[in-house]
Amino acid sequence: MQLNTWDFGGQQIYHATHQFFLTNRSLFLLVWDARRGSEDGKLNYWLDTLTTLAPNSPILLVTTHIDQRDDQNISLPELQKRYPQIKGQCKISNKTGEGIPELQQTIAQTAAKLPLMGEILPTTWLKAANMLRDRSEKYISPQYLQDLMKEQKIDNDQQSVLTKWLHDLGDILYFPDDNELENIVILKPQWVSQYISKVLDSEEVKNSGGILTRSEMKRLWDDLDSSLHKHFLRLMEHFDLSYRDEEGENHLIVECLPQTPPDYKSQWDQIKDQDNCTEVTMSFKLNTIPAGIPTWFIARSNRFSTNTHWRYGALFKHENHLALLQSEPEKKNVQLSVRGTNPQNFFALLRDGLEMTLNRFQGLKITRTIPCLGHNGQPCSYEFYYEQLQKRKKPTIECPKTEEDVSVSELLYGWDQSTQGQVLSRLDILNEGAVVASELKKLNEEQAQILANQDKHLSELKALRELTQREFLNAFRREQAKIDAHCPNVFVLRTLESKKWIKTMTGQTLELQKTNKNSKEQLYGHCAIT
Repeated sequence: MQLNTWDFGGQQIYHATHQFFLTNRSLFLLVWDARRGSEDGKLNYWLDTLTTLAPNSPILLVTTHIDQRDDQNISLPELQKRYPQIKGQCKISNKTGEGIPELQQTIAQTAAKLPLMGEILPTTWLKAANMLRDRSEKYISPQYLQDLMKEQKIDNDQQSVLTKWLHDLGDILYFPDDNELENIVILKPQWVSQYISKVLDSEEVKNSGGILTRSEMKRLWDDLDSSLHKHFLRLMEHFDLSYRDEEGENHLIVECLPQTPPDYKSQWDQIKDQDNCTEVTMSFKLNTIPAGIPTWFIARSNRFSTNTHWRYGALFKHENHLALLQSEPEKKNVQLSVRGTNPQNFFALLRDGLEMTLNRFQGLKITRTIPCLGHNGQPCSYEFYYEQLQKRKKPTIECPKTEEDVSVSELLYGWDQSTQGQVLSRLDILNEGAVVASELKKLNEEQAQILANQDKHLSELKALRELTQREFLNAFRREQAKIDAHCPNVFVLRTLESKKWIKTMTGQTLELQKTNKNSKEQLYGHCAIT
């Protein structure tokens, strides 16, 4: 049995880089010092982190320095109830050697049950894997990798499977589907982590609010071939550790953002002065807030940046709308709010990105809530469970705070799929208004003024069109991801209104029907043609 071992940095700023190595094909040794106790050793924090990132991986608890203190007993059965992945506990002393043989035996027994362990693999695969592990190069080209595999009698069909297997195991880093990363195969992932850690440790980056300048990058990576600078920066972007500014000169390292928020409240409150300003909010209550939340999302949403961001939040802008993201680690809560005249579209867009970020943590437990709309013009602090609203069959739901009924469709309007009917009806009204406005403008500018809210309606029309199109595409992608959706498909586009729709496509609501030729399953959806 051959096992590869990685020792993770315990400092919090390094935690986001652990994603390079935390996989479901790993055995984790959670080591804590008996002299400092389980609380000081952050035992629960690390258990939450491991079970969130790799929920199916076994964990062994290892207590050290028992020669100096062995009275720090933990309730293993209680911990195993909360974390079933814990397979046992070992107590050792590096000074006396006590417990070391038992630890080695337990590691071997537990590792033998990992995925693929005990599987019969082609001898050529094992030789190729060991050959790559033993090479001294830090990186090679994909073509050279193919040549090396050919020397080990790996045919072309098996090469891509073996490469992915080695990537999943953490032996190599290779991203053939990324145009900016496909030209290099990293043979030593720890080497990459070391250079990224230099950036995270940089006092200049921290003191400049997380900005990595080109000059600082050259200083930190002065012993690294300059041709690799771009590749390493792209790797950091790929893992949502950074993003480049509009000019492409500097990079914002999100893990180095200041912990204290800047003055964002005046700008956030000012938008409420807009006519007809409304707000959409959702809270995400988590069982733990692992490293990368919310910084990975801040990096992912950089195109909406207002340059107002900190370690636990950010202010985003899209057209005439503002969004506020806030994370409260002590409450294990993340909140996303959008304000503006038609906030639903921007909210749905950001929420998609946030959900994608949260989904990277396979074991994360999430409870989503939506604040009450208020009663008689007065705000209400009650929060409804989103899952409960989705399942609600009645049009209203009672607010326990006031015992008054609240409209479910109003709570979900515009960004939840269940309100698609109301959105499409509203689109029809707005489309008719847009046509009338266009005709009036042709006649006389003065007559066009009777539509005082024309700009507002056109803005709403644009936002709802974008929303319905994106929601339809999301539904379409979900269907395409299914196994039985990979067969050839037939698409039919039908109008729900006029028969002469080809000449007047703009503004029409159409139905797109997809049929799998090898099954009877069909997907229906609606979209507005703009």
